[in-house]
Amino acid sequence: MVVINQTIPDEILEQLSYLVSARFGLYFPRERWPDLENGLAKAIKELGYENVEVGAQALLNSNIGRTEIEILAGHLTIGETYFYRDQDVFKAMEEEILPTLIARRANNGKYLRIWSAGCATGEEPYSIAIAISRVIPDLSQWNIRILATDINDTALRKAAEGIYGKWSFRGFPPEMQSRYFLPQPDGRFRVIPEIKRLVNFEYHNLAEDPYPALLNQTNAQDIIFCRNALMYFSRNKLGEVINRFCASLVGDGFLIVSPNDIPPDADSPFTQEMRGGAIYFSKNIHKNRTQILPSSNHPTDISFPEVEPFADRDERDFWYDKLPYLADTNAEERKLLAAVAYQRVPEKNKSEVKGNWAEADRLAASGRTLESMIETTKIYDSSTEKISRG
Repeated sequence: MVVINQTIPDEILEQLSYLVSARFGLYFPRERWPDLENGLAKAIKELGYENVEVGAQALLNSNIGRTEIEILAGHLTIGETYFYRDQDVFKAMEEEILPTLIARRANNGKYLRIWSAGCATGEEPYSIAIAISRVIPDLSQWNIRILATDINDTALRKAAEGIYGKWSFRGFPPEMQSRYFLPQPDGRFRVIPEIKRLVNFEYHNLAEDPYPALLNQTNAQDIIFCRNALMYFSRNKLGEVINRFCASLVGDGFLIVSPNDIPPDADSPFTQEMRGGAIYFSKNIHKNRTQILPSSNHPTDISFPEVEPFADRDERDFWYDKLPYLADTNAEERKLLAAVAYQRVPEKNKSEVKGNWAEADRLAASGRTLESMIETTKIYDSSTEKISRG
């Protein structure tokens, strides 16, 4: 590792470590300060400062925006990626995860929602699209949406362009490369339109931006990929992100991370699954759903209002998808949304849903938005057990 000679005083370095942790989740304990200092020095130089200490102080004294975040993240993280990276994962995708989801949806709407969080230059989300195309023969009959997000706008622009050099294909089968990519005059390769149209690239900061949320389409996901990103987060931030991912997934969804992203002793709402050399996590709604005993201010004999029939499927799906973040609405709308779910749950879950709503309402009123979000996701999970979105 080459270290730039100019140094940053420890007291400023400490403040900057707090800054990068708060603004985009990256954790640099004291033993990693040399890595932090080296990355900061390169970023500060790119930002136009000749003196590293002056630039470091300027970062602390200014309200850094997306440009600064992009440059800092680019020098403090490793954006290494390529097609079908970790082939065991994509083997599990094609042989286990996708067939499971497809079987559930083949006669129930034919849709899939997948989020690639921290997608870098796009090789991962395009790999996901390729895997889907290999498993679903009637792809044109399905509504497939792959959301790919990152905090690096330069990487996102490259990803949206969809043109790659030979280094991105190391280990990628040549026959698949010729099937899904078009050779370009300069020796690079362009993603074919049938694959490219499945992926939508957007800016998103896991440490600051909301999720799950309808506005950025991070809610009601079937699969979330977030590989080689969580390992940079502090233990507290990691727990927050994992819980938000859980709330962003449907009740039978999957989280796919790298082996080193989640420590073995981390408290997780997921169930670990293994297939071959692949490790992934499933959202077990029965594990997460616990009977809530509401306080005396929130009795279980709540009477929910009647809900008028939906005008069309789009209106119905809008309300279903809004359920996981009831905490963002007012009390009356929370009650209305809970009624939407309550009228469509199995009889055996009705009492439980009343308790879930009461607890979610109490948490939201106390300003505990994330906990309320997780609690209301249980309502969503209960309702979707019998919902047909087709």
